[in-house]
Amino acid sequence: MNKEINLSQLEDVIVEVLEHDSQVTLTASGNSMEPFISDGKDSVVLKRPDKEPKKGDIIFYKRSNGKLVLHRVVGEDENGYILCGDNQWIKEHGIKKSQIIAVLDSIEKNGRVIKSDGLYFKLFKVFLPLIKWVRRIKNSISIRLKGEHKK
Repeated sequence: MNKEINLSQLEDVIVEVLEHDSQVTLTASGNSMEPFISDGKDSVVLKRPDKEPKKGDIIFYKRSNGKLVLHRVVGEDENGYILCGDNQWIKEHGIKKSQIIAVLDSIEKNGRVIKSDGLYFKLFKVFLPLIKWVRRIKNSISIRLKGEHKK
């Protein structure tokens, strides 16, 4: 018998493991970080933050509504960090340092480990704005074509 456990039910366990200088590996859930992190296929290895997150870092945090989320830092302002999923357009403002539980250490993707300080990760950060721009145009064209098809 398989029992599915909600991520929020594991929050205390995740925090406890991270407090002992360990890492936590979770299977990705959701599509907000596509195409870099794939839902149900990739695993993310999280570690305790050892420095201030900076633009391009991926952090695991708790929203004010209690939901646990993994998103990329896209900026910072006087209200806190600005975050956004790689597959999303709307930015989330005002994330405080106290809400950050962990940072991404690596991704296990198709049997390959991608370290957050490695070349592939750095290249993806550089090309992410271009990738998002191309995907936005593609989605816009797709929506228009679907609209034309219905007429």
